[in-house]
Amino acid sequence: MASDEDEDRSTPLNFAPPRGPARPPHGRPAAPPPPSGRAADEPLRWGVVAVVHTAGELVAFPGGLGVVRFVSSEVGYAAPPLPSHWRAVPSEPGRYETEWDGDPAAARTLQALRTDLERAARAGKLADRNHPLLRELDETAIDLVAAAARLHQARWGLGLLQPGNVLTRARGEGREAVLTDLGFTWRGSFGPPPWDDSPGRPDWLDPDGPSAWLWDHAPVRQQFADPTSGVFPPADPRADVRTLGRLFAWLLSGQTGRELPAVGDPPPAWAVVADAAAGRIDSAAALADRLHDAALSEYFAPLPLGEEEVPLSRGKNRWLIPAVVGMLALMVGGAVLGLGLLNRPRPEATASSTTRSTDPPPAGVGPFNAALAALDAAMKGNDRAGAFAALAKVPPAPTGRQGEIDARRARVLDDWLAAVNEAVATGSDPGRRFEAADRFAALHAELKQLTDSRPAPDPAQREKEHQCLDIVSDFARQLGPPR
Repeated sequence: MASDEDEDRSTPLNFAPPRGPARPPHGRPAAPPPPSGRAADEPLRWGVVAVVHTAGELVAFPGGLGVVRFVSSEVGYAAPPLPSHWRAVPSEPGRYETEWDGDPAAARTLQALRTDLERAARAGKLADRNHPLLRELDETAIDLVAAAARLHQARWGLGLLQPGNVLTRARGEGREAVLTDLGFTWRGSFGPPPWDDSPGRPDWLDPDGPSAWLWDHAPVRQQFADPTSGVFPPADPRADVRTLGRLFAWLLSGQTGRELPAVGDPPPAWAVVADAAAGRIDSAAALADRLHDAALSEYFAPLPLGEEEVPLSRGKNRWLIPAVVGMLALMVGGAVLGLGLLNRPRPEATASSTTRSTDPPPAGVGPFNAALAALDAAMKGNDRAGAFAALAKVPPAPTGRQGEIDARRARVLDDWLAAVNEAVATGSDPGRRFEAADRFAALHAELKQLTDSRPAPDPAQREKEHQCLDIVSDFARQLGPPR
């Protein structure tokens, strides 16, 4: 079959085409069966660009199996200088095909990798440097940087690189990354770039789309990775490095945005992605060198001291969130940790609370005593959340008995403060940062329930408790969204 124009523009660059699966001795191979739980006619979730994807026999790769993609009439394609690419089927306009080893539905996106990393980190499973997810993380990062370097050498760009169109597939004992949408562009039916007046702009070019924070340019321009497009100036390699920095920061922490937060004494892995995102690394080759010295996996499982001449900054307690800075913040205002916030002398119970009397209790004393009994039971059972809830329900104290509430409130808050310290210690372990975020969110909810429903009668105490809420909220926000 004669090569079409798009196929002629593809350069092998010493890469062998991907090998197809073994074929039966007679006839054409059967289409691969759908994976478990997926109907045969269900479209693949396989990249961003396309009207539909299906798995089956290929025409452009005679006898091969892979993925068929259909695009709208206004979408064109130029094959990038990478081993994996698509071929057009001239007899069927809008049909493109690519070979794929194995089941295409089993391909993983970066979104799936990010989700798995988060779950494993919350479960405390990423302390092992040999964890398969950490190897996949490092292999994916190296593949993406290597692809960027190769593209830049040919004056190409990464285009609309985003979590939904980077797939990984098995390669030996590891995995390799594939850029499934690179080379596809939309030009509209009429009007000059950026074709704002042309109807039918695809969703993947939405300027406010979920991945627009990754790119320096609007997606309608960012899509043009091919230097011969003649529509916009060729891609700036430094902009692609910034995109990779932002993408890697999201893989590690879940944070999105063009600007990454400043971190005091960051771990090496975070320093690399921050420098890339800020434009302090000017080429993909330089980024590859930095990742060789500080792999992304070190964010979750730092190298032990003494291995591979690891500097002190790679120690166990060097993590994304500046715990030391946070602890200083906790100590600043004398309102938390040793500031006397919750360590002031506890009021003693007044005589009225212990004096026995045969007289009937004044009105309101019965409910007050019952509420105190429920509070005492929660405290005795080390049920801090229950104690906070019970405190919030205690009715106004009868005359002369406010000190009983103040004493119990101080003890409950002492327990709460001890839990804050434990959460800080948990968060200092990068592999447990999501667990710590959950704890801080729960601690914030406990104290806020009390301060909202039963503010402390002493104005100074109210202010100190609000400072506690602010500090715990800051910790939770820095560590990432809770589960």
